[in-house]
Amino acid sequence: MCVALVADASASVHLQLLGNECEAFQPGDIVCLSGGLFSFHKLNLVLRAGKKGTLEKIGEFTMVFSENINMSKIQWVPDPANPKVWNPVGLNQGPGGPLSNSRGTYHQ
Repeated sequence: MCVALVADASASVHLQLLGNECEAFQPGDIVCLSGGLFSFHKLNLVLRAGKKGTLEKIGEFTMVFSENINMSKIQWVPDPANPKVWNPVGLNQGPGGPLSNSRGTYHQ
């Protein structure tokens, strides 16, 4: 197992790679993940392909991305009112805050 940082224009997240995936991708590769899922590792989000997902290289070094909001470095806790909803801890979620372009919650 290895971990890579993947990003788009809105944020970045750690991508968990397994087996041959670790050797198949290089820094700067643009990948397409279909059917992937998020899971939690020590209260942090990790993206992975899972058993039904696919991960493929579609390009190199030609995409705008942002590492400023790394969703894997944000701690998430279950909402006391609804345990299927996870909320980020210690973030300014108001207008202009780091999650202002997203819903700011994660639903299982």
